[in-house]
Amino acid sequence: MNGQVGQTGRAGGWMLTALLVLGGCTAAPESGAGGPVTSAVRAATDRSAAQRSVVTLPSGERMKRVSLPTGYNHVLLGRVDADGKRSFACVDSVPAAESFLAPSAPGSAE
Repeated sequence: MNGQVGQTGRAGGWMLTALLVLGGCTAAPESGAGGPVTSAVRAATDRSAAQRSVVTLPSGERMKRVSLPTGYNHVLLGRVDADGKRSFACVDSVPAAESFLAPSAPGSAE
């Protein structure tokens, strides 16, 4: 049962990743938090429904587990720089996405 849920989650994750990369590579981001890419990042990295629990392993050890049923920890973004070079970044929040997608000075490192 868990394997099927994992496969569905992975497929959804790949689909979201592809959409974000294509969205980031085909057009300049809209300024402000209302752009389509930042909205998708906000939805994908939403941690408000995180479920925390303690799990006892077969060895008797206990560990904390955090489940994110509605989102992911990181989102892959891509962009095409002014010189035509493609850049990619893995971000974990809307401010990080906006920072990556904002026009940068030539020669600046990410």
